[in-house]
Amino acid sequence: MRLRTLAVLLLLFGSDLLLSASLGADQPPSSKMEKALARLADLDAAESAVWAEEHEIRYDVQIHAVQAIVELRSGASPASVTSQLEQHHVRVEAQNSQLLRVSIPTQHLEEIASLEDVSFIRRPYTFRELDLAENRGVLKTGAQLLHSYGFQGQQVKIAVIDGGFQGLAKAMKTGDLPSSSISDMIDYTGEGLEEETEHGLQVAEIANEMAPGASLILMRVGDEVDLGNAVDDAIRLGARIISHSLGWFDSNFGDGKGLVDEIAKRALNAGVLWVNAAGNQATNHWMGLARVNNNNEWIEFAPGVNDLEIYATFPGEIDLVLVWDEWPITYQDFDLYLTDWKDNVIASSEEDQMGLAPPREMIQHFVAQPGLYKVKVKARRVSKPVRLKVWSLNSEHSLSPAVAAGSVVAPADCTCTLAVGAINVFQWEKGWAEFYSAQGPTSDGRIKPDLLAPDNIRGFSGTSAAAPGVAGAAATLLSEHPEWDVNELEAALEAQTVDLYEPGKDNFSGYGRMQLSLASPQASRALSTTQVHPGEDVVVTLTAQMPASHFGTFEWVESVPRQLVVAGIEADGAQVSFQKDSDPMQIRWLWSAVGPGERRRATYHIHVPNEASPAQYELSGSLNGLTVTGDTTLAVHYEARSAQITNRPVITTQITKRAIEFHFNRLIQTGIERLDVQIFNLDGHAQSSSQLSPGQHMAIPLGRHWANGIYLYRVIYRDIAGKMLGQEIKKLILLR
Repeated sequence: MRLRTLAVLLLLFGSDLLLSASLGADQPPSSKMEKALARLADLDAAESAVWAEEHEIRYDVQIHAVQAIVELRSGASPASVTSQLEQHHVRVEAQNSQLLRVSIPTQHLEEIASLEDVSFIRRPYTFRELDLAENRGVLKTGAQLLHSYGFQGQQVKIAVIDGGFQGLAKAMKTGDLPSSSISDMIDYTGEGLEEETEHGLQVAEIANEMAPGASLILMRVGDEVDLGNAVDDAIRLGARIISHSLGWFDSNFGDGKGLVDEIAKRALNAGVLWVNAAGNQATNHWMGLARVNNNNEWIEFAPGVNDLEIYATFPGEIDLVLVWDEWPITYQDFDLYLTDWKDNVIASSEEDQMGLAPPREMIQHFVAQPGLYKVKVKARRVSKPVRLKVWSLNSEHSLSPAVAAGSVVAPADCTCTLAVGAINVFQWEKGWAEFYSAQGPTSDGRIKPDLLAPDNIRGFSGTSAAAPGVAGAAATLLSEHPEWDVNELEAALEAQTVDLYEPGKDNFSGYGRMQLSLASPQASRALSTTQVHPGEDVVVTLTAQMPASHFGTFEWVESVPRQLVVAGIEADGAQVSFQKDSDPMQIRWLWSAVGPGERRRATYHIHVPNEASPAQYELSGSLNGLTVTGDTTLAVHYEARSAQITNRPVITTQITKRAIEFHFNRLIQTGIERLDVQIFNLDGHAQSSSQLSPGQHMAIPLGRHWANGIYLYRVIYRDIAGKMLGQEIKKLILLR
C-alpha cells in the first residue's frame, strides 16, 4: 500500500514532490526544546556566547543562563508551572496566556523540558523595526485641515507599542515630543524604556504631529509575551488605537493566523483599531512551492537555481528567516544555510521539526567581507509539497531572485489590522509606492496592504514611518466622530483615499494613498463652445462643490492634448502647476481647505493653432481621483467662418520703464467695437487682462511681478454684441 501511494504521489506531482532520503524511516523521539537551545548545555561560557549570537539566543554569560519562551500544555496552570520552575532555579520574567518568558540556567534545560505541563521551549519570535535607515506628512495627507477645524485627536489615546524609545527624555525636554502628550510609559522588558533603539520615539513623534491633541501610551516590548501584556494594558488604559511599526517574521506563514495575530485580534474584539506597518521586504522576500531536484535535497528557487543570492556591500549582519506553511507545529523538516560565493557553508540552522517545534529556521551571521553570499534550503525530512518563505531582514540585503507578492508581514497580514504601505513624501503626487513597500496577497489569498501613507518624514523612512501617520489620522477622525466604533473608523480611513494602480483595492496600494477629508463632490466641466475653427479660442470652466456634510481638500487635474495651446490659467485661490512638456499637458489645481458646501471655480483658455488638424480633441480630468463629467470633446473644423475681418485695426504697442501701453486705432468698416487684450508669460499664466474701446489708450503698470523676458499678448476682436470675430497672438520683449 505504501509503494502504491508513493507511485500516485509521483504521478500527481512529478519532480516537484519533496521526498528526502529519510522518508518513512523511524523518527527519533521528539525533543521538547529547540536544538539551538539544547546545544548550550554542552558548551562552556565563551563558546555559548558565540553560539548564542549566531543563533539569535538571548544569553547571559555571567550566570550561564538563557532567556527563552516556555509554551504551556493546554489547560496547564501558569501559577503551578511557575512554582515548579522556581524550584529548578528558573526565574519567570513575564507571562501572558499560555506563555512564560523565563531565564533558565543551561544546565537545567533538560529538567524543565521534561516537566509534564511544559509543551515546548523555544527562542522568542523574531521581530524587526520596519524602517530604513514641520512634518511634511501632515500637509500631504490633509490632516492640517482637520487641525484647523479643531479636530486634533482630543480625548483619544494611542498606544505606541515598539522596541525602544531611546532619546525620549531629551525629546520631552526640547518639545519634539511634548510631555503633555504622554499619558503613560511602560517598559515590559525590564531593561528600561529608553534602551535599544530610538525607533519607537520616531514613531511616537509622527503620531503626535498628526494628532497633537491625542494622548500617547508608550510601551516597550521585547517579545510576544510582552506584546500580549502590552495589548491587555492598552485596552485597560482606554486606548482606541494601537500603532505598531514592528514586523514579526517567524510567527506564521502570512495567512493572518498564529500567536501574534491572535494578540492583535484581542485588540479588535475590544474595539481598538490596530494600525500596523505592512513591511519593507518587497525585494527581501521569496515565496513558492518547495521543489527539489531528484539528484539532491537542495530546494530550487527557480528552474535550475538552488540558491538565493545576497550581495553585501559593507561588512555587517546577514539576518535570515525561513518559515513554511505548516503552522503551528510540523513534522516537515527543512534546514537553512548561508554560504560564500564558492558554496562553502559559513552558517546554518538545523532545528529538528518532529511534531513539537514550529516550522522555522533562523540565521544571524556577521560577514566581515563585502561580496556575494548565497542562501540555500535543504529538504531534510519532507513527505508532501510545502510552500516556503525566505526573509532577509536587513533592508540592504535584497534577495535574488525575489518575490514581492506575499511580502506583508505579521500582524499586518491579519484581517484584524489596518496594514499601511509607504509612498515617499517627496513623490506623494506621483502616487507610486516605495519599491520596498510590502505587497499582497496574503498566503490565503486576501488583498493587502489596506492603504498607503507618506514616509521619509524628517529622514525616517519605511512603512514604520507611514503607519503612525495613519494612527494619528484615525485619532483626528475620532475627535470629530467620537461615536464611531472600530469598524466605522477603519471604513472612514479606507474611504478617504485616492485610488492608485488598478481600479479598486489592489495588492500594491490597497485602497490608495490616504487623503483625509476627501469627499465625493459635485464636479463638472463646461466649454464655451464645442465647435471651433483653427485660430479660435475656447474657455474651459471647472466647477466643484463640497457636500454640505464634509470639508476637505480639492485636487483637480486636467489633461489637454498637446496639439492645442493652453493660453491662460486662472487659479481661484488654488495652488496651480502646469506641465506643458508632458503628453498630454497637465494642469493641476490644489485647494487645501474647502469648507462644507463651498464652491470652487477655475478656468483655463485653449487656443486652437492655425495649423491644427480637423479632429475631435478629448479633454479629461479628475477631482480627488474621480473622473469629471461634462463637456469632454472639442471638435475642430475647417468650414468658412461666419464673420470675416477686413482691414484689421492697428494696435500700437509701446513699452516704457513703468508700463506697457496699447492704443486702439479704429479703422472704418471693420465691424469691430471692442478689443480684449490678455498678456501671458511663457508658462501660460495670465499676467494681465483688459478691454479697449475704439480710440482708447491703455497703460498696464509694470510692477515687481513683471520679470524681464518674452511675453505673449492676445488680441480678441469683438463686434458690438460681444461676438468674437477673430484674434491674433503677438510677442512682447520686456527689458528694463
